[in-house]
Amino acid sequence: MKRKLITLLILLLTLQLCAIVHTIGTGSSSQSNQPLNTVINYGWSKALYKSAELSAAGLTNGSVIYGLGFEISSSTNLYQLRNQKLYIKNSVVNYYNNSESYPNLQDYTLVFDADLAISAPGWFYVCWDQAFVYTGHGLEIVWENHSGQKLSSRPSFTSTTFPSGQFFSSYKHDDDAFPTVNGVSQNSRANLRLISSSPEPPVSAQILQVQNGSVTLNPVNLAWHSPSGQQSSWDVYLGTSSPPPLYRNQSSNLLEIDLEPGRDYFWKIVPRNVAGEAQNNEIWSFRTAATNQLAESFEESILPPSGWLCDPGVILESSGKAYHGSNAALVQANSVAQRIISPLLRVDEESILQFWAMTPALTGNGRIRVSISTDGSSWQELAIFTMPSSGNWTCFTLESGTLSTSAIEARIALDFYSVGATTGIFLDHLIGPMKAASLVSPQNPQILRTPSEIILSWNPVPGAGSYLIETSLDPAREDWSPLTECENTEYRFASPESSRAFYRILAQE
Repeated sequence: MKRKLITLLILLLTLQLCAIVHTIGTGSSSQSNQPLNTVINYGWSKALYKSAELSAAGLTNGSVIYGLGFEISSSTNLYQLRNQKLYIKNSVVNYYNNSESYPNLQDYTLVFDADLAISAPGWFYVCWDQAFVYTGHGLEIVWENHSGQKLSSRPSFTSTTFPSGQFFSSYKHDDDAFPTVNGVSQNSRANLRLISSSPEPPVSAQILQVQNGSVTLNPVNLAWHSPSGQQSSWDVYLGTSSPPPLYRNQSSNLLEIDLEPGRDYFWKIVPRNVAGEAQNNEIWSFRTAATNQLAESFEESILPPSGWLCDPGVILESSGKAYHGSNAALVQANSVAQRIISPLLRVDEESILQFWAMTPALTGNGRIRVSISTDGSSWQELAIFTMPSSGNWTCFTLESGTLSTSAIEARIALDFYSVGATTGIFLDHLIGPMKAASLVSPQNPQILRTPSEIILSWNPVPGAGSYLIETSLDPAREDWSPLTECENTEYRFASPESSRAFYRILAQE
């Protein structure tokens, strides 16, 4: 009997230490103004959750809160939110008026102040280490969006709708500057989850962006999340070797960073909180686009970019509807195809083409045809991609061996058209082969092999901005692959395991 009592006591203590999730709100409607509206540059919202609701969900006086969550009800998408702030306080207010003033934030506890990536649909969480003590009355939550940048679409939040005239949320949004004026109240409020008691150690992170093993543009945008939602910070490991070294700890699950072009990088994310860190964390990899590679994000202020050609129907979209950076190319596609043509490229059997596209039209009518030409007049069709019937960014890829089975110089064209009603198609983050122009071999290349490393050196080329170094085990087959890209006229690296390897150096503008 005594042993059973001890066992029961241990079990009760264990349950008290585990995290408890309380859900407040049972509605299934959707609204897009609270906690935030992402298609307007700035905004704030506040919401009341009454003591009776919190008590019914199991939250009592003296409960400690370590996190909260909202549920996105819209279709699959990734939302990258810059400069977000989240506040919470105990409140005795029962309801809002039709017009509510901007909250006095000195009365609140700031629990989150960072960038945030959220993936839809489903619950996402914001957690913290410093316990917030609930006093048994009600809670008021304020969300501030200071991003200054719109997204291509807005998330909708699963919400509860109250009778007309009962206001439990209020908001104000503005495109020009962060608003500190009165907000508009509504009788719809986002459902809420609160994490009380001590959190459990989080589970390992999952990639949101960039795709594992892919090639990406600078600045590199990495995004990730932990499905358990109980992390309060992340250890970011990043480097050119595997396993990568610790880069820093941060509260944001977004990292924007400029890296060396033409290099392979490895990265790992370790979620952590006061209870510990996640285990079994996977190592991922990506490669940065080389300086002379076809790598376009349409960030120049004019279209077409330097070296490109395009029809008048291809325009620059700079209102925030972009996969990478701030701009994208846009076509209002109909039965008459609008074409954009790349600069002259060095294409071989190892070359790939990858780009991201999105359509706000959910009809599935949009098409993108990819063609190749060695003379700029006769074109060979390679593939036709069908835009999905969703408003999400989609990655399209032509794998190695598709562009060409031999080494050639060619241009690639993308044609945008519709098989039905006119359809908007956005294009961004396009990665392809090396550019053919402005590549020359420096004079007097030297190679020195020591027991531990290889040293390559060469004479500088006037006007060169960087040097692309490629390697091959059989140069007769033109089987060259990028090794690195550097601005100096010397490069050192560890000796490869193979007994014989070949290297070549190409100067780039």
